[in-house]
Parts: sequence; C-alpha cells; structure tokens
Amino acid sequence: MEIKVHQHNKALSSWFDNIGGFLTNFFSVNDVEKEKQIMRDLTKDIENLLKPIKRYSTYIVQQAVNLTESKLHDSDYGKRKKNRERAHQLVYALLVQELTMKQHEWEKHNSISVRLNYAKDDLWNFYNNTIHGIVGVDLLTSDLKLVLLKNERNGLMAVIGKHIVNDLQSEAWVKNSRMLMAYADLELLEQIDAGKIDEMISNVTNLSVHYQKVVDKLIRQKVVKCVKNQWTLYRGLLVSALNMTVIKTQSYKNPICSADERDQSKISQGRTKFFLEELKKNLNDYKLPVVFSDAVQTFSSGSYDRCDDEPAEMWKKMEVDLIANLTPAEN
Repeated sequence: MEIKVHQHNKALSSWFDNIGGFLTNFFSVNDVEKEKQIMRDLTKDIENLLKPIKRYSTYIVQQAVNLTESKLHDSDYGKRKKNRERAHQLVYALLVQELTMKQHEWEKHNSISVRLNYAKDDLWNFYNNTIHGIVGVDLLTSDLKLVLLKNERNGLMAVIGKHIVNDLQSEAWVKNSRMLMAYADLELLEQIDAGKIDEMISNVTNLSVHYQKVVDKLIRQKVVKCVKNQWTLYRGLLVSALNMTVIKTQSYKNPICSADERDQSKISQGRTKFFLEELKKNLNDYKLPVVFSDAVQTFSSGSYDRCDDEPAEMWKKMEVDLIANLTPAEN
C-alpha cells in the first residue's frame, strides 16, 4: 500500500512541538492556547490508538474517526463545523504519517514477494517430497522438520534478547566506570604476562578502542552464559508444545460424529486440520517466538489430508522424529 503524504505535513517533525504552528494558520492568537490543548489531547489519544497497530487497515481508520467524533462531541469546540473539519484534518495527517511508517515496516517482512522468497525452501521441500510419493504423516513430518531447522536459531535469538539486556543492567561494570577501568587494566596486565608487549602498548595508546574490546569481551561472556541457560528452557517449551499437540491429536474425534459411530474414516476426518490449529495455539500459549506459528500458518491441511487416517502411533512417531531433529540441549 502506498499512502501519499501531503507536502505541508512533511514539515511537522513533532506533533507536540509544532501544534501551535499548525493551529495559527486557522485561529486568531487569542484562541491558540485553548485550541492547542484540545488538539494535543486528541493527538495523544490517536497515538495511543495506533501504538499496537502493525499495518494499515480500514478498521483502524474507522476507530480513529469514531474516537475523534467522540472527542469533539464532548467539547464545545466541536460544535462548530469548521472546528470539526480542522480537527479531522489533523487526525488524517497523523494517520497518514504513522500508518505509512508502520505499513512500510510491515512490508519489509510480510509482503508477498518477501514471504515467497523466504518460503522457497519450504516450497521445494514439499514439491520434491510429493513427486517422490511421500505422503501423509511422513510428508507433514518432513515439512515441519524444515520449519524447525529454519527457525530454531532465529527463535532463540528472539527469546534471549530481553534476558541479555536485563542481565547486563545488573552488572557492576555497567553502572560503575571504575569497575570497567579495572577490567581494562587487568586485560593489559594479562597481555604483559603473556609477553604481548606490542599489543599492550597499542592498547594503551588507543584507550577508547581498548575499552570497546573489553566491553565486547564482557558482553560475549554474558551472551554465552545466557544462551546456554535459555536454550534449555527454550527447547523444553518446544518439546512441550509438540507433545501437548500430539496427545490431543491422538484423542481427536470428529465433532459431528455420534457416540455410536464406528467408521474410523469418519471419526478421524479433520484430524490434520485440528493438529495444525492446535500446534499454532500451543506454540503461542507456550510463548514461543511467532516465527514458528507464522510458518505453520502457511500449511494447508488439505495438502496433508491423508494424515487423517493414520493410526495414533504414527502421530507419536512424528513427535519423536521432530524432537530428535532439534539441537540437543547439551549443545
């Protein structure tokens, strides 16, 4: 989506800093302060409305219109038609600016061309398996293995990011420059003991570079420790999500079947669709990175409908195969 921004809106670098200038185009000097506060409140409300939004939609535009109308209805300012028009002009300009940025950011990762390029390995894996006669649970297992392989590392990075930041904030050398200097001095002494005199002299004559190297080393140590700790938890959540999904899938029964139904093909109809929906749900419920549920979202149950008639033990075999495909916890 391409949203064109009016040229005069480009001059608005800050809504709160420049709101007075916007208003003085329309109001006398005596009215500016009163109108400025009304517009400021309205702008803040719209910004709060847009905070959780990731991309453009007509729904969010309608919400902004409704919010603006409600705000104007509760104010004497909104009783005049021209005032209402000016308020809506401001909201429209803000929507254009904010939604343009959000939409462009969303399209970097979610446009059709980007998603197709990302999914080309998945497409080839499915195509290659299909032409070689791999069907049913074996086909689904193969495609899910690829999902885990592609997203395992990226998912872990998403998980540990916030933990590393929190851990670093508690480090003494982050809060105390003397502590950082002590680490830097220790590094110089270790270089002397190792006979690396030239390297030591180079560091002493380039202290800013030396300090940066020391900080990088301290951060790497923290990252390594955090990765080891978080990987065990992260892997455990993946295993739990898979296990819970398979358990429920094995006990699945077509909801339209009566209690007396004995035809297994009818009882198991829809099992694959249930599995994929349950897997997405559990991946999210266990608060795993969205890269996994997004990947599963692209799976069409119709492509794996032969899984419906697979015996219960085949679903368990798939779980075992997928877990075995994960990087071992000790690594």
